[in-house]
Amino acid sequence: MAVVYLYAFPYFAGLRHANELPRVLTTVELAEHGSFRLDDRLSQLGSRADISTTPDGHSYQNKAPGLSVLALPVYYPLALAYRVSNLRPPLMLTTWLLRVVLVTLPALLFLAAFRRIARRFGESADAQNGGLVAFALGSMALPYGLLFMSHALAATLVGFAFALAVVTTRERGVPETKASLGVGALLGLAMACEYQALFGALLTAAYFVWGAERRGRAGLLLTAAVLPFIAALAIYHAKAFGSPFHTGYTYSVDPANRVGIMGIVGFSQASLAQLLWRVDNGLLLLSPWVLLALVGGVAIARSAEARARVGREALVAGSCAFIYCAFVAALHPSFGRAGWSVGPRYIAVAMPFFAWLATAGLAVCLRHTALRVPALALLFIGVGIHVLAATTYPHWPAELQNPLFEVSLRLLGTGHAPPSLGTWLGLRGLASLAPLYLGALALVVALMARRREQLLEVALAVVLAAFAVSRYDRLAATPRPVDAAMWQFVEKTAEP
Repeated sequence: MAVVYLYAFPYFAGLRHANELPRVLTTVELAEHGSFRLDDRLSQLGSRADISTTPDGHSYQNKAPGLSVLALPVYYPLALAYRVSNLRPPLMLTTWLLRVVLVTLPALLFLAAFRRIARRFGESADAQNGGLVAFALGSMALPYGLLFMSHALAATLVGFAFALAVVTTRERGVPETKASLGVGALLGLAMACEYQALFGALLTAAYFVWGAERRGRAGLLLTAAVLPFIAALAIYHAKAFGSPFHTGYTYSVDPANRVGIMGIVGFSQASLAQLLWRVDNGLLLLSPWVLLALVGGVAIARSAEARARVGREALVAGSCAFIYCAFVAALHPSFGRAGWSVGPRYIAVAMPFFAWLATAGLAVCLRHTALRVPALALLFIGVGIHVLAATTYPHWPAELQNPLFEVSLRLLGTGHAPPSLGTWLGLRGLASLAPLYLGALALVVALMARRREQLLEVALAVVLAAFAVSRYDRLAATPRPVDAAMWQFVEKTAEP
């Protein structure tokens, strides 16, 4: 898994990514001037959609500042080393370092905790491995695990908090006092990094207090651990935006961010379609294995033994998945689409919970011969799409209706590929990524076909998944003038 996550470095200097670059530049400003303001950095930006301009004329990133603050002790020693020669660290090196240390490595560490909790949801190792594959390789956890954005880190922090809560309340493997402080700190940090982590944090906190032996004490300690992060966030809001209750969205340059409450305007068909079934962004097409989460939830609800073993956890996981989907479906369509992204990224915190429930669903399907190949194919569709997206151009333009074919596969077909271990060895284009793709395939086969008799089923599922994805090109196509203009921009910004 570490090789898959670390092999490629999808960095495109010419893109000046609107979501990632303001976070990087905020860290640089904190190190050089002790300020969150980006007034002197605006010329380095491309799009300013993720910038907030306050009434007094100052500019800030419009996201929660936690990730940029966490990056400060990582970036500052590098800046000092370059300062000796009166230089600044190259932006490419800075971005790589912050991505790997603050996002990718924590995401990889979380996979061990994810796998441990998956044991409760699915008793067979095959189902547990399937849940791991679905989350780590077949969901937006992969592309966002490679970028300096808060989605993967927030999911990691909330996921770690939930795992700690399960180990403490179910196994009594951690002293309750320490766990209360640990869960609170993890959830507080998650909310300081991403506003949308609020829902997962509330559900995880409720689960922990519910299962604690001394609920009152656990609740007080957890609250005490969360409050410093909330207070720091409130102070930042007050200093930057004039009120503890004004977030960066209050003065966002993008008008869609300023409507409703945090973008919530009510359910709409457009928001629901792009959340679930549009091929450019829909969860059911990009990660169709989430359907197994429904199977898992029903299976747990129908079994007394399963309810006793994992009922509370399944209730939290199902609630988390539902609330995040409802949240995105109720956002202004432009806000819910979230710009140039792979998948409905504002539900990223819910993806571990989807995958834990899918582990239970996969356990059911693997017990029935007729369901094994289709269930595995759902996993492999997600893996194929997200591995391709993450390792080519993980910034699918919102203007394109079928970016898998119109960006990812098209880039490979025209010989483009981002920096990677392959390009470091002198390979170019598809050849530079071929070792990664073959390695990812070998990893999935090793995890899902641990016995020789399973090889045929896995092979059939791979073929079925590849065929299904090949049909995606018929689902939608961008009008030619728009497609031509966007492709010209993508090709211009893509590495060589």
